[in-house]
Amino acid sequence: MDASDPVNISMAITPKTRLIWIETPSNPTPKIADIAAIASIAKTQGCLLCVDNTFASPALQKPIELGADIVVHSATKYIGGHSDLIAGLVVTANSLGDIKSLISHSAEMTHKTIPAERRRSGSVNDSLIRLSVGLEEPEDLIRDLCNSLDRIVVKKNVHSQKLETC
Repeated sequence: MDASDPVNISMAITPKTRLIWIETPSNPTPKIADIAAIASIAKTQGCLLCVDNTFASPALQKPIELGADIVVHSATKYIGGHSDLIAGLVVTANSLGDIKSLISHSAEMTHKTIPAERRRSGSVNDSLIRLSVGLEEPEDLIRDLCNSLDRIVVKKNVHSQKLETC
């Protein structure tokens, strides 16, 4: 079934359905399923949502944050990276994110495979920077962000200007 259209998922649910299993991006044709939309459908229908996250890996996509109940990763392919182990991981919604903060450019990372026009229509424009806050001391995180932002040069037309200090 093509899970890139949540309507297909909705139409396939029967009274016996207890689990919805999707792979996104799918393999071998990298279609993207709307995890949040499918999670909403699953919750409404009283089902669990499991996402096979092998192709995206936890570095690029975090289905739990989008509403999935269970996530499956192939540690052999994308986490180990050397084909020197055979492993898999199952993550449930009770898991929390990493303890370290992460800043990412969504257009080049988590949403890189989505065509620019579609990505922008979903409010993921080219200038979106995502900050996932970890457990660092707030003062340390603020200081690190200010130091980084002080070094960014914004080019506007042909002129360059430095951002004001935090």
